[in-house]
Amino acid sequence: GWGRGVGWFLTSIAISLKYMDNSLKEYKTIRETFKSVAISAMEYQHQDGLFKWSLLAHKGPVDTSASAMILYAMALGINLGIIDPCYRGAVKKGYNAFEPYIKDGKVTQAMGDCRGFAMYPQFEYGPYPWSNAFFLLLDSEIRNWGEYKS
Repeated sequence: GWGRGVGWFLTSIAISLKYMDNSLKEYKTIRETFKSVAISAMEYQHQDGLFKWSLLAHKGPVDTSASAMILYAMALGINLGIIDPCYRGAVKKGYNAFEPYIKDGKVTQAMGDCRGFAMYPQFEYGPYPWSNAFFLLLDSEIRNWGEYKS
């Protein structure tokens, strides 16, 4: 249930599918795996539109890096025609929830770097590349919807 782990997984599959030859026999299996995991992850989206550091956590701080990664993968999946467009509203809700976490052009509230296997810094949050970069990728996918308003 590690949010950023799910984000890395979904992002890597979505980007792979974007460039994969869809006539390969493995394509359909990979596509369906991505779709299943992505939709399952969205069940853990909190009311504010973001995700916690652990998808199973009900309390505690949000993790903008996990949120940006999962939402980017969802938006890319929608744009690739893998995920049903009905998820746009949930993705946009998450995207809009980043506003209070953007300070001086950086996305704050990303959990710090892991210290090793299953060693997560529970109280170390800040502006890290893994939130900034994925938020920008999310922004680029949402702009493809033609509904973007700055």
